[in-house]
Amino acid sequence: MYEMNRFQRDPDHKDSTGGTEEQGERRELAVVPIFRSNDLYAKLFPEITPVFEKGEEPTAKKVFEAIKQFPGKEVVLDDTCYKIIKSKSKVSLEDFPIELEIKEVPNMRGEVDLKVVGQLFKEKFDISLPTDIHQTIDRKIAKEMNSNFSIEQVKGLFEIAKQKNPNIKQVYILSDNITDHVVPFPKEEVIDLLKEQVQAELHVEPTIIPTITLEEIKEGDLIIADRHNHAIAFSDNKINELLPRQVSILPLESELFNNQQFLNEEIQGDILVKSLRKVFEKSDE
Repeated sequence: MYEMNRFQRDPDHKDSTGGTEEQGERRELAVVPIFRSNDLYAKLFPEITPVFEKGEEPTAKKVFEAIKQFPGKEVVLDDTCYKIIKSKSKVSLEDFPIELEIKEVPNMRGEVDLKVVGQLFKEKFDISLPTDIHQTIDRKIAKEMNSNFSIEQVKGLFEIAKQKNPNIKQVYILSDNITDHVVPFPKEEVIDLLKEQVQAELHVEPTIIPTITLEEIKEGDLIIADRHNHAIAFSDNKINELLPRQVSILPLESELFNNQQFLNEEIQGDILVKSLRKVFEKSDE
């Protein structure tokens, strides 16, 4: 495990179930996440103390200080931390660790040149620092949720559905555009998979219809749809905005965003967290 420092939690820290964070199937992280706390990241990385708490104004100095604490490791930043150290207007010479011996803020087209900064962290601390926005925690999670349609993800979707809509009586799968974000998975099998998992996880026989209107939805209904379906993407009365507890959206990235925006909640089930955690863990090899 990583050497203990102020950015790591005690491995014997008790979680909400009374168990320790080392229990269960969680593997060691392959990278060190540097992030501002939110509900999802707190569940994904319970052994790592966030650099910033919710609502805390981030500073480049604290990000660089956090990175410095992990010599010999590879770090991964969230969008918040990446953007703050990339912004020329928010980074000063005094923010960099003195060991980097930087004489002026490296500049590339009006932004901080993170390639130069990354090379210096590698030379001075043997720390691998990502230098591309597509390598952040946020982008890795978005890629995973957008590109890997699977039984596990569908189960995660329905786990969330049961949390926000515990009185499900009828389920409607909207077939129009349902495969728009399905890769890599046989598109012709998507409806069947959804039906099977609705029966297994929600214990309801679903109805397949192309789309639906707000007026057609009753209490106890759950609507499953891709975000491109007319009822979500083009309707004047978007069902996901007006009835967020009764709508489950594909891909999962859109589902989480919708819940946060229209329920003011960040809802993540254990199945989803376990799936996303694998992106950052060491492999079996």
